Amino acid sequence: MKSVVSLADFKAAFGGDFAGPLPDGQVLGSSQSDWPAVMRAIARTGWNVAWNRDGGNVEFGQLHDPDRRHDSFAVRPMPNVQVNFFLGDEVLFDVDLRELEDQSALDALCEVLVLLGRSLRKPVTLSHEGNFDDVVIRYEPGIDEFTLIPIPIP
Repeated sequence: MKSVVSLADFKAAFGGDFAGPLPDGQVLGSSQSDWPAVMRAIARTGWNVAWNRDGGNVEFGQLHDPDRRHDSFAVRPMPNVQVNFFLGDEVLFDVDLRELEDQSALDALCEVLVLLGRSLRKPVTLSHEGNFDDVVIRYEPGIDEFTLIPIPIP
């Protein structure tokens, strides 16, 4: 994937501090019924996918298992980048910004956003931790474009 967002611009949009925030990701307008499409898309990539609780492989049929209803699973688009997905009523995820050490790591995260957006044909956002309204980056699948929304300068 060609770099579509520069690491410097991405860091600046997050305020330049990657000291530990876990920004929240969301597929806008998603619902529980979107999870099978997400899982099929992830399965096609060949990325490493494992349950966070026990490290076991994520199987498609487990999406409807009541014991897994609120579990999370990790997707690794590259060995040092982990995106955590949280099963529930919509498609939500987070990422540890400290893992985005170079441009290729950011590109891997952007691949995940693109995969989600294209698979579900819905916008995907990454927001400051704990505030889905405080969007920092948005992917629009209809125009195949990322938008960075930098923090306001006081």
